[in-house]
Amino acid sequence: MSVSLLGDTAVVVTLAGEIGPELAGRVAALALALRSERHAGVVDVVPSFRTVTLVLAEESAHLQPEVATWARKVSATATVALASSPREVEIPVSYGGREGPDLAELAAAKGMSEAEVGALHSGDRKSTRLNS
Repeated sequence: MSVSLLGDTAVVVTLAGEIGPELAGRVAALALALRSERHAGVVDVVPSFRTVTLVLAEESAHLQPEVATWARKVSATATVALASSPREVEIPVSYGGREGPDLAELAAAKGMSEAEVGALHSGDRKSTRLNS
């Protein structure tokens, strides 16, 4: 884990590890801990694949070194709370007609049938991790 200053009004916490579910859980736990602990100068906590960026208010720019120290402290104690289990959400989609007037054009450009385009798009599961 490293903590660095970004410009005049941000601090970035970078976590080590391969991007994947385990690292995503650690990033989410850290973002939650930083939001819960709160620092007066921080106006936003922004998680990404391996980092959490803390955005400071312009008037709090002088607190940047203090926020960096605070972020190190919180990072050292943040723990991953395992979710019960992932849930599957099915999203209904429509292809062609009013919902997809460009489907025929796309299929022709790719040398596929309209049904093949729909199957390609919806044929596998997508996963995401939502952090709030």
